[in-house]
Amino acid sequence: MHRTRISIKGVGAIVALAAVAALTGCFGNPVEQLVEDAAENQAQEVIESIAEGSGVDLEVGGELPADFPAEVPLIDAPISVATAQETDSIRMWALGMTPDDVPAAMQEARQMLLDAGYSEDMWSETGMLQGQFANGTYSVGIMAMEDTVAYNVILQR
Repeated sequence: MHRTRISIKGVGAIVALAAVAALTGCFGNPVEQLVEDAAENQAQEVIESIAEGSGVDLEVGGELPADFPAEVPLIDAPISVATAQETDSIRMWALGMTPDDVPAAMQEARQMLLDAGYSEDMWSETGMLQGQFANGTYSVGIMAMEDTVAYNVILQR
């Protein structure tokens, strides 16, 4: 999987993230691989042209941001996307992790946060499986999405 470290702005981040994620699959056919490589390079150029100075750090393909808080327990699953953002008023990290069993991983994430001393501010199994937790330092939201467990971590200032 291709890893890119870039800066991107606002709504463009969502569009760019979706484009990169859609273009990072593996193909067995060599012709399809050539097409994929060209499309991925083009997507990277588009993202980089949107970039410069926004304060968003995007990792595609598997690594936590270097300053991700160790106090936030994570499930054991591959990281598909990781972002970090800091502004004058907020420090935030967002992760997409791809476990084999999303509902079981959500329950595991919930229990890990509770065991680490986080309070459960909200848990919902109606509609979308999601939860919100806090420990006085961090607010952690987790959400199940198709094949992904998404984490949203905010430093409470």
